[in-house]
Amino acid sequence: TGRAKDLIIRSGHNIDPAVIEACLESHPAVVIAAAVGKPDDYAGELPVVYVELHAGQSVSETELRDYAMINIDERPACPKDVFVLDALPITTLGKIHKPTLRSLAAEQSIREYLTDFSVAVGASVLPDGGIEVVVKAKDYKTSLIDFCSDLSLRLGLKISVQQATEQYV
Repeated sequence: TGRAKDLIIRSGHNIDPAVIEACLESHPAVVIAAAVGKPDDYAGELPVVYVELHAGQSVSETELRDYAMINIDERPACPKDVFVLDALPITTLGKIHKPTLRSLAAEQSIREYLTDFSVAVGASVLPDGGIEVVVKAKDYKTSLIDFCSDLSLRLGLKISVQQATEQYV
């Protein structure tokens, strides 16, 4: 069920994001949840979920991830990460803008892959709905460019490396 482009494909498992969203929306602190796939070179995509909490509520991301682990029967559908946002991005029609969330997930994924480099990472949604990741580094090294080029192929993302004007840690 749901839209095919919203499916999360984890190691050959087709995961309906609605399963993850319904689970986390049943948590008393959560107003709304949106699940997307985070690029992963081994599994293809890993499910992650972004949530918005009710006003005045406080709950840790770890607690929400544990809640999902207990309440989602399909193990591959259990989210790898849960992120709490002040507000989920919405369209002018009031629907959740999942391309923005996929962009955030891609940015997080690339940051994890580039922990050995001193870089800043940003991602944006392209007009065709794709994701572009920009990596900025003061030390513009061939090893970084080669690594990002290889990563781009493995993850199926557009990754560009640019010279930064200030140092990033």
